[in-house]
Amino acid sequence: MARYRSSAPGVAGRPHCALHDLSRKHQVKAEELPAVLVHLETELADIEDFDVNLEKLDKEIKDARDGYLKLAKEVSRERTKAAAGLARSDPGNAEARHAGRALRGNTYATSQR
Repeated sequence: MARYRSSAPGVAGRPHCALHDLSRKHQVKAEELPAVLVHLETELADIEDFDVNLEKLDKEIKDARDGYLKLAKEVSRERTKAAAGLARSDPGNAEARHAGRALRGNTYATSQR
């Protein structure tokens, strides 16, 4: 990339041909080549910083997993309380009592209708 950057129109060799070749290669007009260069340099920097980005993503995944597990435990506690309350509110409802026992035992019951 640096060899094209240092080439100016009318200087040594075939700079116009080089610009034309690059514009054809990247399928853009010659005037758009500076933007393409910036884009490619950004992509290269991202690739070179891959290990740093990977560590950051690993930390984000761990944080997301920890948050998910915390919320899952909270939901489980609330469901257990709701099932126990439902079982107490209608003592004749065997299905509700079964659901309350199943939730307290951390197993899931399916309705047998």
